[in-house]
Order: sequence, then C-alpha cells, then structure tokens
Amino acid sequence: MSTKKVVKNALIASTVAAVTVAPSASKYAKAVDKEEKNPPNVILDMDFGGDIDDAMGLCIAMQADKEGLIDLKAVCLTVSGEGVTDAVCGLLDSRGFTDIPIGVTTIHPEMSGSYYSTLAEYKIVDHQIMDADELYMTVCAECVGPINIITTGHLTNLSKVLSREDKEYFLEKVDTVFIGGGHENGTSDVNFAQTDDAFNATLNVQEYFDRLNAVFIPYTFASPYVNGYALQDLYPNGEDAMAAALNEWQSHWDTPYEKGRISWDPSCVWVAIQYMNDIKNPLFKSYPLSFKLREDNTLRYNDTTKDNSFEPNATGIIRTSTDYMKYSSAIESILTERKYTPEEITSMYTLESILSGEPEEEIIIEDDFERE
Repeated sequence: MSTKKVVKNALIASTVAAVTVAPSASKYAKAVDKEEKNPPNVILDMDFGGDIDDAMGLCIAMQADKEGLIDLKAVCLTVSGEGVTDAVCGLLDSRGFTDIPIGVTTIHPEMSGSYYSTLAEYKIVDHQIMDADELYMTVCAECVGPINIITTGHLTNLSKVLSREDKEYFLEKVDTVFIGGGHENGTSDVNFAQTDDAFNATLNVQEYFDRLNAVFIPYTFASPYVNGYALQDLYPNGEDAMAAALNEWQSHWDTPYEKGRISWDPSCVWVAIQYMNDIKNPLFKSYPLSFKLREDNTLRYNDTTKDNSFEPNATGIIRTSTDYMKYSSAIESILTERKYTPEEITSMYTLESILSGEPEEEIIIEDDFERE
C-alpha cells in the first residue's frame, strides 16, 4: 500500500473517530461558541467544475467556520456531473464538516473535474442532498438570523430562487449576496454569460441587486497571484485532501504555475467573510457601484463616486495594494489551517518563486476607472 494511501486512510479514520466516538471534537463542538458569538450564517454557491479554485474557496469557508467567523450552513452547486457531489462530500468530510447539506442543480450542463475521484476517496458519510433552491429556502426557514450568500459561479441557483412564488420570504431573510465575477474594465466572464442559462440568470438576478445588498468581487482582484503552493509543499505526498486534489489537478492541466492555482474563488470567499464581519482590511476597499449586464454581453461597471450619471445598485470591491504577496500569504495561511502565519509564508516564498512561467496577464483597467 502506498504512503499516500496509508496517510489518507489514517486521516479518514481519525475523522470518523471524531464524528462517531466524540462528537464534541467535531463541528458540533462549536455550537456553544457560535451561540455566544453569533457569526453570520453563510450559504456557499459554487461552480465546482474542472478548475480547482472552487475547492480552495470551500477550504477558506471551512476554516473561517472553525475560527468562528461564519456559520457555514450549506454548499450549493451550479454544476452537475458524475462525481461532483461525492467530491464535495469528500472535501467537507476530510476537514470534519460531515453535517453540511448540499444543493444540486439540473440547469447547468454537466462538467467534470480530474480531481473529483481524488476528493471522493475521503468521503465518510452521505450528506443530505436536495435541489439547490429548496435548500436555500430550508436554510432560510431553519436559521433564526439573516442569511449571507457567496457565489463563485453562475447565478442560476439564485435566479431559480428569485423565480419562486415564495421569493419574498427569501428576500426578507437575505442580508448580503457576495458575487464573484466580472472585471473592473466592464468585461463580462463565464460566471455571468458562459451559457444562455447563465446569461439569463444574471439578467434576472440583477433586477434584485438593491434588495440583495449585492457586493461584487471582480476576478481581476486575484488575477496576479496564486494559492495552494504552501499547502502542496506541506503535504507533498497528498496527506491532505486539498493538497492531493491540487497534485492531481496539476497533472492534467497545462498551467504556468509550478504549484497552486490563480486565487479567484479563494480570494472571493476571503474578502466576503471579512466584509460581512466588518473587518477593516487595508488591502481592499468598497465603493458604490452601478452594475448592469447588457443584452450584448458587456457590463456597465461604474464607480459612482467618479461617475454620478448612474445610480448605484450594488457595492464594488477593489484592491488597494500592488504587493500581491500580501494577499497570497494571507489566504495561504488559511488554506494551511494556520500551520503557517502570513509572515512565515512571506519569509518562505516570493511571488516569483511560486511561478514557473509568466503569470496570466492581468486585465488592464480602463482609464476611466482610476485606482485610489
């Protein structure tokens, strides 16, 4: 039996023991602390597809839950395909989240991930599975406080909820919806218009931005840096489920990065969690945004403090530093479950040291959108 298999089996055995023998050592142990701290309730809505950044985004959310910053209530998927739900179950189970329900969709065409089977090996229990819109409403009904939603993929699940007859109850329960996607120069992307369903969903959801208290985290935010490298170095033989998945993914993808992946979705989740907790982070700021996806698939993405010809209907997020390692090290520390501090990661790596080639080109911001 390989070293990787032995270590993985040991990890599963220890997690099973935590769940079956000593529930107080699992996620249930945080119930008392959470009641005292009352962290924000969160649904994570993801396109857990061929790319692996969604999996890292889920790891950020799980660690934030462990640290009492959020109460992760559910994971919803905007992709379907053989093995995707088992992969999500495996990643959740590997970090002790055996009680999280999963919402599934029939709208998105099927996708596949080379790392699905790797994560599925860590599955311990059968999670509750239901249609995503039903899970949204179930979580709303079961939670005493408001709900926060973080989307890192198509808005099809959100659109389906907003097309229900009981949507008013949902709208009353929502605190903030954080939407990952788009670019500050007005370029659309796959999250908003990869398919006709995604495009139509965005057109529908944007009509409710003001009531959803929508906050946009554009993917240009994370395009200059990657994450996952320290986690892979920490567990070179795949002793951790996420590290093993990264190893498997990289063996199938032609990427310019020696380790890790561009931090689109981890950054989105990271920013959203700080924003909903009112954590003042000098690495990003918010501004009043006028957002509209047009019928020709272009975006109106205007900072209304600089252009008051449009009324704001959302909030935008923008980086405030070009020291990309500050962002990368902060997120990497969370991915390693705080095995390293951001300062330790910065001392071990430079941005150049984790790139084997040229980073993917950052989309240039148009002249009419100035950074402060």
